[in-house]
Amino acid sequence: MDAFKETIWGSIKSNVGAFGVAAKGKFSASAFDSVALDLSCNAPTSTKLFIEASAGKDGASVSKVKAVQTADVAGGALVVSPTYHVGSNKGDLSVAFALDGSSSVQVDVNTDKAAKLSLTQRVGDRNVVRPSITNDGQLEVSVDTAVEPIGTITTTYKPNHHVNIKWADGPWQANFQIPMEGYYNMQDGVKISVKTKVDVKPGDFF
Repeated sequence: MDAFKETIWGSIKSNVGAFGVAAKGKFSASAFDSVALDLSCNAPTSTKLFIEASAGKDGASVSKVKAVQTADVAGGALVVSPTYHVGSNKGDLSVAFALDGSSSVQVDVNTDKAAKLSLTQRVGDRNVVRPSITNDGQLEVSVDTAVEPIGTITTTYKPNHHVNIKWADGPWQANFQIPMEGYYNMQDGVKISVKTKVDVKPGDFF
């Protein structure tokens, strides 16, 4: 019989002086001796710090550290986000600049992946277009469309690979990934997933 694969998690938020601190812990229902931890801290200087760690009977270890710094520059918002992966001793960097809430440009640099340039442009009141290209020529185009009253539909096109359609309506999400070839093949064909987010509070049961 397969092991029980459900996970259990909990989170807390608090303020320490001028700093906002949050922690989330998650563990598998089949392995109570190890907990995955997500820690975050919001500083009053528009700086955020995120830490991914784990704790168990052998002690605690940190796997990833990420910082996000936001600054007002040239009438827009500049966001610089470096990340350090402790286990592999590697890092990546994301730099984004957003102007007047309707357009932005972002550059992502990773030691293991190609550098990526992404643009975001709002078109009218209902559409957001996001083209991106890597330095090795990989192109991708994504379009968000607000459709009342059924939510938002996001269509992503990756040439010679797949078309992905995601429908989001509040906590509900349905995702359809259609390969450019082999859609009739059961193994490599259309992939469909549906999920929802459920918030449960102790007071709901007592």
